[in-house]
Amino acid sequence: MVFLLFLYYTILLATHSHGAELFEFGVEQGDQVLSFSNDSYAVTLDVPIIYFEESQNELFISSKGIVTFGKAADVTEITDLDQERINAIAIFFAQISAGKIFYRATSSDTNLLNDLTDKIRKNFPNRELSDFTALHAVVITWTNIVGEDSEQGLNEFQMVLVTDGMSSYVFLIYNLITWTGKNGHYAQAGLYCSDGRRETMVNSGTPNIRELVNLSNNQKEGTYIFRISGATPEDPRGTLVEDDYNYNDYEQDYDSDSEHKRQHKLLSEHCPTDPYRDQCPVECHVLTDDRGCSLCVCTQPTDLNKIEKKEDEMSKVIVPSQREEINVGPGESTPRETLQEQDIREKQPKPDDEDEGESKLIIPTDPKNSESIDDIEGIALSCAIASKKVQPCSSHAKCNDYNPGYCCECLPGYYGNGEECLKDGEPQRINGGFEGVINGKEMDRTELHTYVMVEEGRSYTALSQIPPEIGRSLLLLNAIGSAMGWLFAKVVSSTSYNGFMLTGGLFNRTVNVHIGDRYTVTIKQQFSGRDIYHYFKAHMFISGTLPTLIEGAEVIYSDHDEEYRREGPGFLRSYSSQMVTIKENGVDTQMKLSTDQQIHYKECSFREFTEDPVVVIHVSRIHVVYDVEEHIVRYASANMATKRDSNIMIAPSGIDHHQLLHTDQQSLQQQQQQQQQYRNQEYHLQKENVENQRPPCTNCLQNACESGRHLCKSPNMICTPVERSYRCECVKGYQAEYDNDTELGWKCIDMNECERGEHKCDRNAICINLEGTFECRCADGYEGDGHLCRKVGVDGELEDKRPVTGSGCLDHRDCHQWGECIFGRNGEPGYCKCRGWYTGDGVHHCGPPTETEVKQVVIEDSNREQTGQTCGEYICDVNAYCDSSSGSEQCECQNGYHDNGISCVPQFNDQQKPNATRDSGDIGVGIGKICRSHDECGKHGNCVYNNELAVYRCICVPPYFSDGVNCVESKGGNNSSNEFLEGVSCNVINNCNTNADCIFEKNDRDESVYRCRCRPGFSGDGHRCTMTSLDNLPAYAVLGCDQLGNCDLNAVCVLDAYTGRHYCRCLDGFDGDGYMCETVRQNTLLPSLLPEPTDAKTCREASDCHQNAHCVVRENSLDYFCECLPGYRGDGVTRCTAADDCTPGDEHVCHENAVCVFGEVERTYTCKCAQGFVDNGRQCIAQHLAPCNEQPGICHKNAQCVYSRDEGRHKCVCKHGTTGDGYENCREEVKMHRCGECSSHARCMHDEADDSWRCRCMQGYIGNGHLCTLYTNCLDDRSLCDEHAECVPNEYADSESREEAIFICRGMTVIERSVNPDLPGKQLIVVPHQIAVGIDFDCQEERIVWSDIAGHSILSASINGTNEQKFMDTVLKSPEGIAIDWSSRNVYYADSVKDEIGVASLDGKYYKTLINEGLVNPRALAIDLTDRYLYYSDWHRENPVIGRVRLDGTENSAFISTEVNLPNGLTVLLERRELCWVDAGLQQLSCIGLNGQNRRIVYAPLQYPFGLTAHNEQRFYWTDWSDNKIHSVSINGDGYMSFPATTGGSGRLYGLVSVPLRCKGVATACAVNNGGCEHLCLPGKIDVTCACPDNIDRC
Repeated sequence: MVFLLFLYYTILLATHSHGAELFEFGVEQGDQVLSFSNDSYAVTLDVPIIYFEESQNELFISSKGIVTFGKAADVTEITDLDQERINAIAIFFAQISAGKIFYRATSSDTNLLNDLTDKIRKNFPNRELSDFTALHAVVITWTNIVGEDSEQGLNEFQMVLVTDGMSSYVFLIYNLITWTGKNGHYAQAGLYCSDGRRETMVNSGTPNIRELVNLSNNQKEGTYIFRISGATPEDPRGTLVEDDYNYNDYEQDYDSDSEHKRQHKLLSEHCPTDPYRDQCPVECHVLTDDRGCSLCVCTQPTDLNKIEKKEDEMSKVIVPSQREEINVGPGESTPRETLQEQDIREKQPKPDDEDEGESKLIIPTDPKNSESIDDIEGIALSCAIASKKVQPCSSHAKCNDYNPGYCCECLPGYYGNGEECLKDGEPQRINGGFEGVINGKEMDRTELHTYVMVEEGRSYTALSQIPPEIGRSLLLLNAIGSAMGWLFAKVVSSTSYNGFMLTGGLFNRTVNVHIGDRYTVTIKQQFSGRDIYHYFKAHMFISGTLPTLIEGAEVIYSDHDEEYRREGPGFLRSYSSQMVTIKENGVDTQMKLSTDQQIHYKECSFREFTEDPVVVIHVSRIHVVYDVEEHIVRYASANMATKRDSNIMIAPSGIDHHQLLHTDQQSLQQQQQQQQQYRNQEYHLQKENVENQRPPCTNCLQNACESGRHLCKSPNMICTPVERSYRCECVKGYQAEYDNDTELGWKCIDMNECERGEHKCDRNAICINLEGTFECRCADGYEGDGHLCRKVGVDGELEDKRPVTGSGCLDHRDCHQWGECIFGRNGEPGYCKCRGWYTGDGVHHCGPPTETEVKQVVIEDSNREQTGQTCGEYICDVNAYCDSSSGSEQCECQNGYHDNGISCVPQFNDQQKPNATRDSGDIGVGIGKICRSHDECGKHGNCVYNNELAVYRCICVPPYFSDGVNCVESKGGNNSSNEFLEGVSCNVINNCNTNADCIFEKNDRDESVYRCRCRPGFSGDGHRCTMTSLDNLPAYAVLGCDQLGNCDLNAVCVLDAYTGRHYCRCLDGFDGDGYMCETVRQNTLLPSLLPEPTDAKTCREASDCHQNAHCVVRENSLDYFCECLPGYRGDGVTRCTAADDCTPGDEHVCHENAVCVFGEVERTYTCKCAQGFVDNGRQCIAQHLAPCNEQPGICHKNAQCVYSRDEGRHKCVCKHGTTGDGYENCREEVKMHRCGECSSHARCMHDEADDSWRCRCMQGYIGNGHLCTLYTNCLDDRSLCDEHAECVPNEYADSESREEAIFICRGMTVIERSVNPDLPGKQLIVVPHQIAVGIDFDCQEERIVWSDIAGHSILSASINGTNEQKFMDTVLKSPEGIAIDWSSRNVYYADSVKDEIGVASLDGKYYKTLINEGLVNPRALAIDLTDRYLYYSDWHRENPVIGRVRLDGTENSAFISTEVNLPNGLTVLLERRELCWVDAGLQQLSCIGLNGQNRRIVYAPLQYPFGLTAHNEQRFYWTDWSDNKIHSVSINGDGYMSFPATTGGSGRLYGLVSVPLRCKGVATACAVNNGGCEHLCLPGKIDVTCACPDNIDRC
């Protein structure tokens, strides 16, 4: 994942080459001078640096501008750090060749430490660690740094690492950057974690990295500060005070300080014992946590015994004045050293009653809901009252009122305590920390990971980095993992429950374990609920004594029961005893193990506990092992929650557990040995489920591909997670093949890349297929690596001067004109590949899959040297010349040849020439080269379709003749041209006028011929067409059926992805052109594919429909109906059954000439006949229907045979004035309406807007209905492309899922990302110094428009982020929300400082204030072009409101003034006729009808929402300040998900907008000639208002 730090750019008063001043360094400051080398210098830290939540005791300093933790980096070559897995901080990672590096680490330089402390406190003022005090610092300085080119200049920069033992920070300081890299390799900078988390500095890896000298994320340019001890690095501007923008203290309504203080007072009464008590040494420091508890921490070891002796001698301690207090914020753990010393003093076990009392001291609190809502100031609340302040229950729970109070209960399909609910059966993870003291030896804090397969009740726990002498002893503490088993035990009795149903994952646990008669261990665990990554967190501390086990020892547990008894509200206790077997050197030793557990949790006090107070957890298949190589202790078990006196037991396959509950020791040993063999096999299959990695993993798919859970087991097959399931795929180099003998019905076999043409071998190389891969070997007479081969001359010299490394291309021009160069890494040559769906080798041939590759024919030319000429570093082909017009020399093929210039292929060969060629002195007339556009042919040639070859070829235009490339004019007396053209019709030479069509008909002699015919509205012979009197006809935009609604009742309106327009298509079982559909004579459709009844039930939400259906809007209607989900068929209400008629892996269901494919129309898997066969897929017959040009008689008498370019065949089309399919019927059109003379390619259609009839061009044609021209693409007409653009086959403008994109504002950037959570966003626009807040999209000009509160302006840019424009920068103060009227070409804005709402023209020429009274803090805007309203939100503290006003500024009124607190983002659902908004105070997403009725809460609780948008009126997306993520639910509030805007960045997210596929809303009268207005045209309720702008004195 690539994280980008979107830094706040400070406004620079001057620009200069030098940046920040460095901290003092040098030998006189005590620095060490590190010798320059490729080796890293290792440094052991006195005080650990916390980096990405991990304690680091050793760092490595590299001369190449990078510092790593734990291990040295390999810097012999500069690699892409985004691809590496290393803990590192790169300040300027580049190819450095010389320089000086200074280093020092200090805990005594008070001036430096105080300076660093002040800077950190100043830049992190709102952190609860704002009184951070630096205890240790590491200063590393790179000076006089020289790059690869010593003439580029010198660089100088510095890194400072600071820590107080718990929190760590880094300073990156840039004083001078004169060079950034060379040959396309530029310096990299950022913070990198070994698990893939990373945040890169802005412009890292680009030439613009030199700008780091002039930028900053604080108030000092060239300096960057980050807190690096958390899960992600924190920018000082990235938390509560990210920008200079204050938002008028909006967050005061979101503060919970009062509750925090109340809990602080409660918790401070119960603090752990300070081993130093009040005698903290002078050289140490006092730390205070969020409970008010104080602990003494020392950077150097201190003799605790001396402190204890002084206790008796001193009755009063004077605290030294230089000792400072340090506050520890919430979520920070107490220092390990202090806790360990405390537990050493208390390692003797306490009496049970004392443990119980101590456990009750700390009451767990939900970190997500710090405010207690059970009882506020002694007043019991109801669900309704509580929901106004906070969300009382989980989103998957219901709230039940009691008298008094209320409690939460999980919904069916979920389990938990109501405040936290999980979906049944979903696997769960628990991450946390583990530390302690065993046998007097301290264990450093390490990681604890648990994976639970809830559906089976199996839990797997791992402790990492455990030394062997302690790890083997820990095998006796299965109690470490048993809590996870109890928490997520499989419930097999209706009266039983597991731990999560009681606690919701929030509890404290104390365990006393007695092993034999001599050993005792105390385990203290705190489960703190889920973190922001939705993983459960747990911290564990153990202390005591354990037997020492020898290497190779095994510990075997028997199956047993653990009884958990509820002894009071929020308190459980469990006591169990069992015999364990220790196997050492073949000797078995029995040892008794007793466990006493106490669990405290929060329980709803208003509901009577009616469940059985006793629940039994049956624990089986226990397996514990210490992994010597990985230093990991693993615990595994199966857990079932049963009722008392239950004998339920699940035995593994082949093992009988019938008498395992009651047995003697002898039989126990035998059964344990029998079970152990099974456990070993099972556990090694499952141990990989406990992943030794740290969060985040927001897109993990619940281990769908874990071992034992999938069927992808065949050789050369892999499992890939997909959604909530998985897919089996062949590994690279293999392909699927049917095999009924396998479990899946197919297997993976070797793919012959050589035969398929999917290799990358040079044309002068031999491709040799190998198992799973291939090998390229140069042919005899050539030398190279097989991917690029050069010819060897007579003297052994290489004739071809191309580079021999890599795969042959350094530029796209090295490849075929329809190919592209896939570049290699580190500047190495790449290989050529055909673009889009074209096939070939990418160098000599690229074309459609059915096109035969043109073989190279060498044409001798005695007038030129056969060796070609030298051109730059290449030697051109003999049929090429060297072109230096572009500023660099490159080979270009001459006329009649094509390729990359290094090799040139003739446009035609002898086989393509016609039989009737001229003698050697004439130019032959042939079928020219395959072409894609006219400009590939000669000056007098056209690219036309050849029916016989079914491809486009170059043809000369009369009176010219030849091969279409080298066309010569026919001279008088020379009848060669006439001979050639005789009988050649317009379908070959395409000589019709642009306003004529080439049609197929019978002539007077009853012969079938092609003839040019002028279109209606033109007259002439077809070669020359003159427009008749239609000059003044109005021109209408080409509208599709999505806007006209003109499809037949038995047709659907679908989108043509090629043209981007909607057209009508008849349903299955009907035939016609979509505008008129008739029932087919014999319905051969399967019953499951017949259309459903049209009497569908209307709905408002998905719950009104079948469980396999959803509530959707129907085409050409504003009503919502129940519709079965894809893959189901039925009425959507009472029936939705699986519609798949076949399975892709089952080849026996379909006919032998059919395949099982996913039908785009049916939306199910169905049988379809293969190409060349027709019928319903269950039976397929060969298709022998000849086209109409061969059998003209198949056309209707009122039809003509016309070639369709879209379909690539001849078809029968009804003549003008008739409609039908052209074959069976061509009915005369009803003359009850008149449209005038419509084009033959148009239809007369009814316009419901004004109840009139208009001519509309048919699909595939464009025009005003009276004049319709064939729609072509750039392959047919190269002039459609800009001179600087290239026509690429099968690719279209804005093809990257434009309808799936959203734009998000964050700081100085505008981010573009897909709505697919798995696809990361990208930084589209970066404007230094700006803070982008409001954003909208101009669908007509396809431009992004946003507001900048720092620059006091409105900006716009093209959809690809270019062509930025700014306006209104001298008028506005703090523009926030904006809304665009695309039709009137206006943008509306809200200014929160001027307290006004105004409008401006989108070109910025004119502006006008609409509302400047009654507004307090106007925020967001949304526009309704149908009713001509503008909606706005106002953060009025005393009277918050959502208002609306006409687009002309009239009729301003409050639209919503009740049950609204802090209204933020707004959006209008035009088709549903609803206004929707997010409320940061009520934490809700709500909607209301535009008529003020049917108000509904879509989703709650939200945290701190800001911007809101709706995508295709199917899903909502909003930004949230609490986690700086994007959140989303469906239009009905289900299907919640969240994801980051990009894969990194810590800045706040502001407004966002979904990019529509087309403009929405009704165009206003201002759209035509600006409504007749000279300046601003503002649409009103009925007509328009010509407004006088504020910046025009007189109008």
